[in-house]
Amino acid sequence: MCGCFSSRCCSSNDDHDDEENDFREMRVKGRNCTDVFCFGLFAFFILTLLVIGAYGYTHGDFNKKYLFPMDIRNPSKSAWICVDQCPSKTFLTGKELYDYRKANGTDFCMYPKIRQKFNNKHISSNTGVCPTFPVFKSESILNRCIPSDLIEGAGGVLDNLIDFVNTFDFVRGVAQDLVLLWNEILFFSLFAQDLVLLWNEILFFSLCALGVSLLVVFLIRFFAPIVVYLIYAMVVTSGIGVSSLLWYLWYDASRKADLIEPTAAIPEGTTTARLSFEMNFDARTLLALAVVSTICSVFLSLIVWCLWPRGTLVIDLFKQAGKAVSKMPSLLFQPIITSLVLMLFLCYWGTVFAYLYTSADPYFHILNRINSDSPQDYDELPIIKYEIYPILRYMIWIHVFGLIWISEFIFASQRMVIAGAIACWYFAKDRNAIGSPCFQAIYMLFRYHLGSIAFGSLIITAVKLPRYIFMYIYAKMTGSKNFIIKYLLACVIGLLACVEKCLRYLHHNAYTVIAISGQSFCPASKTATNILLDNAVNVATINSVGDFVLFLAKSMVTFAVACFAGYSFHSNPKVNYWYISTVLCATIAYFIANCFVSVYEMIVDTLFLCYAEETAMVTRSNGSQHYADADFHDFMNTTLQRERNYRRVPAVENNEIEMRERYQPKAAA
Repeated sequence: MCGCFSSRCCSSNDDHDDEENDFREMRVKGRNCTDVFCFGLFAFFILTLLVIGAYGYTHGDFNKKYLFPMDIRNPSKSAWICVDQCPSKTFLTGKELYDYRKANGTDFCMYPKIRQKFNNKHISSNTGVCPTFPVFKSESILNRCIPSDLIEGAGGVLDNLIDFVNTFDFVRGVAQDLVLLWNEILFFSLFAQDLVLLWNEILFFSLCALGVSLLVVFLIRFFAPIVVYLIYAMVVTSGIGVSSLLWYLWYDASRKADLIEPTAAIPEGTTTARLSFEMNFDARTLLALAVVSTICSVFLSLIVWCLWPRGTLVIDLFKQAGKAVSKMPSLLFQPIITSLVLMLFLCYWGTVFAYLYTSADPYFHILNRINSDSPQDYDELPIIKYEIYPILRYMIWIHVFGLIWISEFIFASQRMVIAGAIACWYFAKDRNAIGSPCFQAIYMLFRYHLGSIAFGSLIITAVKLPRYIFMYIYAKMTGSKNFIIKYLLACVIGLLACVEKCLRYLHHNAYTVIAISGQSFCPASKTATNILLDNAVNVATINSVGDFVLFLAKSMVTFAVACFAGYSFHSNPKVNYWYISTVLCATIAYFIANCFVSVYEMIVDTLFLCYAEETAMVTRSNGSQHYADADFHDFMNTTLQRERNYRRVPAVENNEIEMRERYQPKAAA
């Protein structure tokens, strides 16, 4: 097979014999399928997931899409059952419900198997068998049946609330809105209304985030000197501007609070006293926000001040990465392809999970409820439960495990494709005649290295799943007074998170080594670790400076989209919780910006690892081999030497001499 670094792909066939000893040719000569056992395990796991999906499809009932409460007046303590549609009219008696079921086939009582055990008697309670009456006409809000009158009434209450809130200050408006969260149905329905009302605007701001992210990538490619210092200036200016605005709002709120300060002549509980309390609360809130914003602004300004002299390093890094982007523009589409594949998988996973969830058989557990007035009498209280067989429980756990493993596998594949494309371009003899490095990297991934990707993603999953389990246990212990257990759980969660981050960083570099050398996962991880340890200072220099500037770029895109979205949503009187929709837009904007800007991070990291690996190979060859990219080699030496001079750290004479001494075979005695 023709690998990415083969002379048949990256150079002519005429000089093939002359390159037999060239280390770039040796990288392909021994390339075989790696981690075959892990690939077989992954393939078997995929087949298992398909079998689970087939089981859920044949045993599940996916037609009942909506959740209907047995008692809408007390939803938190009510049983919710699956129905195929929400009530289209109001029912006052059990006979009306029975006639509706005969006419339309829709049953709002519990499952037929259960109802038959009660001889079709209409037992109405918040736990079934049938709902408490009246059953109101309802509409579907995110697949939940919510009474139509409640939704319409919430809109009128909201209009009056907005008129009242608009007469006061912004902070009080947020506080007033937060008070409404106590009613879970009202909040849920109002937020769902916001999503329905604003979906087109949210889509518009998402497209704006996409356009701004592409613009940032374009500017970094062609106007790196301007963009780097512009990002520095925008970060400092934004921090100072936000802090100044908060201080001004605090001053204005404090001045207004002093003007209406209640006196002894004004008794407590009056409108003036209540208004004075609210104004003082606003002033204290704004003061806290202003102090926090000022501290963050000072901290960011100090970081920018430290990074300002290193602006030349960042500019040169972006220029070198821009060369790769200009030769391989398809790299920018890799995040889009990854996102589409991930969304398709999540849709499949969610559908199968819904089938599995509805494949359990419901049954009644009867509780004897004693009448307090007459202890000799008791009522039978039916409680619905699901009979989850052990095999179904195992299927659900395997399905959840598959969600994490395959998601990590998809992200690792993207990393491998980008690393393989960059390495193919970096080591090419003639970069103008290499074809499509991205397609070559994809071919190399599917031809040789799916097992290595499966192995690396499995290790991440083995750390990630226990962390999620401990996080779930910790969340369940919120009201617990056992502080020792909670503290130990928090420590374990933090430790697993640190281990996951370290492994993820190591795996990213291991995938690059696999793309370069064709090694299996474990030897590649060892090689990547040695390279990182040998170049620890240089790695810190490259990553700390370049990655932080790119993080600032992503943050500025998110901040800009959030500001415009927040202003648009806040000025719309029909929006209920505008700040939640703004946070949603900001989250989407950051995800989009991260997808595109992170490509530059991967390119910079891959280029550095290619340079370090090539330096080691050239050193071991005693100078008989030459660098594939002499310009990049000169750039790295100049940049790192300049950084040493800036830090005033004594430098070795030459990094190549140091590595030659390390790899030079000792002469025989």
